[in-house]
Amino acid sequence: MLEKSDVIRFGLGALYHTRAHLALEPASCGLGLIFTLHRVYREQACEHPAYLRQAGFAPNRILQISDTFLDQTIV
Repeated sequence: MLEKSDVIRFGLGALYHTRAHLALEPASCGLGLIFTLHRVYREQACEHPAYLRQAGFAPNRILQISDTFLDQTIV
């Protein structure tokens, strides 16, 4: 029995190899946005989490936002 992922893979492959995806392109193409965040922190609880206040190596600091900012962005 085929799993769901196999059915999806087969369907997408069929669209590609029959070039049917070209007929769908006008309806499916456009502008998009990928909004990726690693952490949303509560702004009311503290200004920044403790590890953000510490000086040092924090490579994912830019991927963290406050809950207020997230609310304003989504609306």
